[in-house]
Amino acid sequence: SGFKESIGSDAVAARLESWFAEAERLTVVSKKVSHVSDRLRVQYRFDEHYPDGDSELIEQDAYCGVREGRIDSIDLLCSGHLPGSAEPGTEVRRFDAGELGCGSGLPQEFRRQVSALPVGGILETATRDPAAKEDLPALARLLGHQVLSVTTSPEGQTIVIVKRGG
Repeated sequence: SGFKESIGSDAVAARLESWFAEAERLTVVSKKVSHVSDRLRVQYRFDEHYPDGDSELIEQDAYCGVREGRIDSIDLLCSGHLPGSAEPGTEVRRFDAGELGCGSGLPQEFRRQVSALPVGGILETATRDPAAKEDLPALARLLGHQVLSVTTSPEGQTIVIVKRGG
């Protein structure tokens, strides 16, 4: 809390990582990017999950200065670590697709998994297929769902988090 200054991308990344070092997993619940005059506004909300089963909700608003296509300053407002998860009643399902790929049944199984969720439910899919990083988000959007995040785990898995649309 309070004013903190970090200089350089490595220092900024280290500070951000230190805030969430105890978490076992972070799940992005929502994100939005817009402009406020000449500043880039990035809003995001996520659940922070701990090894003991507890979770906390965190929401942050970042106002960024951009120069030559790179962020050169960030003013960040954080809700703090709040008890509970994002939305009471929101179902979050994890699907480990293992070695399934786009040519071996992943699209069909992804569609089945997300269809089993209630509208607004969240599906976190992990796969070792590198093509899924592009293919699953495109499929999700075609099916009317919202892609919340696409990341690569330290183990090299592609993690795609989708919120089921209506």
